[in-house]
Amino acid sequence: METNNIIEVKNLSVAFEEHEVLTDVSFTVKPGEITVILGGSGSGKTTILKHLLNLYPSPNNTTYVFNKDVAGLSEEEQTECYLNMGVFYQNGALINSLTVIENVALPLEQHTNLPDNLIKEMALMKLGLVNLKDAAHLYPAQLSGGMLKRAALARAIIMDPPLLFCDEPGAGLDPVSLASLDQLILDLKRQLGMTIVMVTHEVSSILRVADKIIFLQEGKIIFEGPKKEALQSNIEAVQEFFGKGTGN
Repeated sequence: METNNIIEVKNLSVAFEEHEVLTDVSFTVKPGEITVILGGSGSGKTTILKHLLNLYPSPNNTTYVFNKDVAGLSEEEQTECYLNMGVFYQNGALINSLTVIENVALPLEQHTNLPDNLIKEMALMKLGLVNLKDAAHLYPAQLSGGMLKRAALARAIIMDPPLLFCDEPGAGLDPVSLASLDQLILDLKRQLGMTIVMVTHEVSSILRVADKIIFLQEGKIIFEGPKKEALQSNIEAVQEFFGKGTGN
């Protein structure tokens, strides 16, 4: 039965060899929200993300994206699904031998038949959205850390995906660059109507951008709800996590 949720995970349990990584995990992601998945190292955050991206095989009837069971997708359906997702990787994952605009344009060149001049125009438009138009013809090695992140974000949204995954987007940034990146993500959410799923441990980022929090501990969800409720939670691990960032 179809729902209004962009993502629905139902009773997902995952074990690698004899080690159980996720235990009976269930949650939903509504359209237009920024959902942040957080928890300590080894809590299962990245494992969830990889199941949502179908990089790890999911058991049947556990992981739904765009109302489709990712375990049962044909190759054609999987490709269509991927074209509706953007992925913003922690390290940027830009190709060093290509200029910034060539990196951003790459998905359009691979997956559309658009003429070169239109692809260039669209890539410049996305670079404009992330305030990086002047760096279009630079190479990744010539960019600062913050500029690299913005270039990677421009590439992640070049296909106008309704769903964007961000894997530790602020890792390695100084506080000013991090705040700038967060504002950019909020602007893109508002301007493009994107649904965003973010894995991060940056408390300041979470406080700025999150609509919803999913808190993992030892492979189990111990909290799921709005950011406001997370900040008021009496769950010890949640209190400790946010207490450091809020001065409580």
